[in-house]
Amino acid sequence: MAKADAEGMVEAAIAFTTIIKDRLMSPSDLQACLLPVITRNINKEKSDEEVDAWMRAMFALVPLLDKEVLKSEVATLALSKGDVAESQVSRAICARLLGALAKQLSRDEVERLFFKKAMAMCQDVDAGIRVAMAEQLLPIGQAVGADMAQEQVLDELLELLMDEEVRVRADALRSLTGLIDAGLLKGEAVKGRVLPLLRVLMQPSLLEGPSSGGNDLQKALAGCLPMLLTACKGLFETGDAQIALVCFRERLGCHGDGELRRAVVCAAPAFIKAGAAMGLGPYAKEYHPLVSSLLSDPDETVRAAAAERLHEFARVAGADAGATLTRATAAVLRDSCDAVTAAALPMLSVTLTALAVGLNDHAREHAMADVVRALVELEARAGNLRWRAQAGVAGTFACLPRALSPEQVYAEFVPMALRLLSSGAASVRPAAAEGVAQFLRYAGKKERARTDLFLRLVREFARGRSCGARQAFVPVAQHMIASFSSRFVKDWLYDLVLELLYDPVPNVRISVSHLLPSLKQAIRLPEDVDLLERLNNAMSTAMTDTDRDVSLCGRAANETFKRVAVRMGVGTQVVEVNGLGGSSGFEAMDRKREEEEAELGLFSTEHAAEIRAELGPVVVRKRSGVPILQPRSGGGAGVSGALSGLAERTSVERSSGSTVTARLAAAAVAAARAGGAARGPGSGGAAAAAGPLPRASAALLRGGGGPGSPGPSGGAASPSSPARVGVGVKAGGGVGGLGALSAGAGAPGLPGLGRAAAGVLGSGAGARPGAGVGSSPGGGGTKTPLSSPSARFGAGASPTAATAAGRAGAAATAATARRPGPVTPPR
Repeated sequence: MAKADAEGMVEAAIAFTTIIKDRLMSPSDLQACLLPVITRNINKEKSDEEVDAWMRAMFALVPLLDKEVLKSEVATLALSKGDVAESQVSRAICARLLGALAKQLSRDEVERLFFKKAMAMCQDVDAGIRVAMAEQLLPIGQAVGADMAQEQVLDELLELLMDEEVRVRADALRSLTGLIDAGLLKGEAVKGRVLPLLRVLMQPSLLEGPSSGGNDLQKALAGCLPMLLTACKGLFETGDAQIALVCFRERLGCHGDGELRRAVVCAAPAFIKAGAAMGLGPYAKEYHPLVSSLLSDPDETVRAAAAERLHEFARVAGADAGATLTRATAAVLRDSCDAVTAAALPMLSVTLTALAVGLNDHAREHAMADVVRALVELEARAGNLRWRAQAGVAGTFACLPRALSPEQVYAEFVPMALRLLSSGAASVRPAAAEGVAQFLRYAGKKERARTDLFLRLVREFARGRSCGARQAFVPVAQHMIASFSSRFVKDWLYDLVLELLYDPVPNVRISVSHLLPSLKQAIRLPEDVDLLERLNNAMSTAMTDTDRDVSLCGRAANETFKRVAVRMGVGTQVVEVNGLGGSSGFEAMDRKREEEEAELGLFSTEHAAEIRAELGPVVVRKRSGVPILQPRSGGGAGVSGALSGLAERTSVERSSGSTVTARLAAAAVAAARAGGAARGPGSGGAAAAAGPLPRASAALLRGGGGPGSPGPSGGAASPSSPARVGVGVKAGGGVGGLGALSAGAGAPGLPGLGRAAAGVLGSGAGARPGAGVGSSPGGGGTKTPLSSPSARFGAGASPTAATAAGRAGAAATAATARRPGPVTPPR
């Protein structure tokens, strides 16, 4: 570093500052390694740029140093630089270091070490030293307390406030305002000594035109006036507040310097709020002319600064905002400078909400008509190339139902939101999805429009031809789950979400897998047992998906799924069972949403019937592409053929337990085929089921659903809970067959899921082809009760024989798995 040039030294100082701020070293290491280097370079006093860079590094390091080091090294360095014989740069370094030290030392230490030296430096003949000391009097006054601040620090500040140098007066005013705002100067000290001087500073003779220091004093006064109005509220004499208002509004806000007007913009919301607290008059009369002139300023930077604070102006305007600021808001949205519009967009939703305060529906529609047209024009100008403007417009969708009339929302913004949802940029779609969900909920009395919107979501998105449209429906569903009651979710959204879990496109399945934990929170036992069973099966399907990415996302979602508690109870008496994460307050919020939806009247009976007809019966479709083993040789055709017909059933009514039936049938087919291939016609076999089996009864297999006991994930018929299913066999020709399947737990490679243990399927001599299982299509005959020996072991068969057959079937299945036959997807 000794040979580095000025630019290299500046970069080194910046690197040291970064190390200190990011705490990349311990305080002891910083003190031992960096403090000597920083001190040495400050002592060199080369160029002003180098000194400033090393001083910033010192200011970042000072709070991390021990007090003893501060007093022995840093204070010594500062005092050595403050001698009268030293250069102006050295004395300025001393002044800046004294202010940094004052923040870290106690009152006694400051008074003992350097307080008198600091007061003496306020009288320095060099204006730069006085500027530096005027800045540091605020931390020094805070360190020594109220008594010494009023007795000694105030005297120096008032003297500096009348300095011939404008920069000194500006910095002294900031420090004085800071001490008043901190409560260190109050009472008679302010009323008798500060306010008279403040009146002098607000005189036109001192504020008109630039001086040798530019507009520093005017900018300082613009920033300090709001704080002074608030801190000195009870100390102003009659007419003082009006003088301040005229000074801020006419002499500062209408000044010719653009930088000063930007300073006025920054301070205007606080000044309006403070003036309203003092009773200076209503917004429309006293402040709106200033705000309007700033929003239409000829300088683009001033307009952009005003547009950035448009939401603050709308808030402080209160009930007058709708009548005064709607036209100005529309003008900002139509501004020819893109920077002005871009500055207003991030907080435009807050602005629109504030504009609608205090307006009834008719007045709101009339007052906001110009803003609506400006928003539509802005989105049309943006097109697809200016997606940031589109995202800003879409960000307002969620608040529009509360800011506009339903007619305006459904005429202008619903088509826009659906278009952006289907073809907008990726950054635009999330905001559009939230807006669609809010439009659907808060449609006012336009019930037909709500129904049409929901039907469009179903036809064009949830069941659309494009995978992008189906994937776009997922964030809409996510916001609907977060905004609507559990009853609405279960009635209108549940089946649509589960349908997408069987989508042929992996990206759609990945997106929808993250919604399953949210759906679980809507479940409430005991009335939703069948929904919980289907949800558990859906979670299992996601975890065992043939696509690796979908499976990984499903397993990640399952970690959240397990932590979601299930509500159980009747009426208002609800407890949470299972799960590791409670949902405190969810029940009360859900009841509130349900009551609000009852008041809104979401769907009438006629419209609800129309939607149900569109949705159709509850369907659980099997995803294509799942291989099923085919028999490699003849045998077992009678039972296998009948069971294949049962496995190919892809949809039944919700109460019939469709997923359970399909999986049991697939497991029985696999067992029959594997056993038949191993032993030939008319012999039993064993096989592992082709998927997780929830707990079910024989009645469920025959068509009557029967829920099992709650599993570890918090729901009935958990995939990981052990189950045993009996399969009734139709007897034909006086010969009975056996169908017993056992579902075990802990299948290797399927975390959290169960597997089917060895299933024994035996049949006696003369079993005719085409005999069906349960109620599946097959031959006639009578159903053998599950409890009879013939149903458990088959006519003429013994438990020992059945067990032996099962072992043989298991061996055959293992051999078949090692040498897989041709695969065909199910219909």
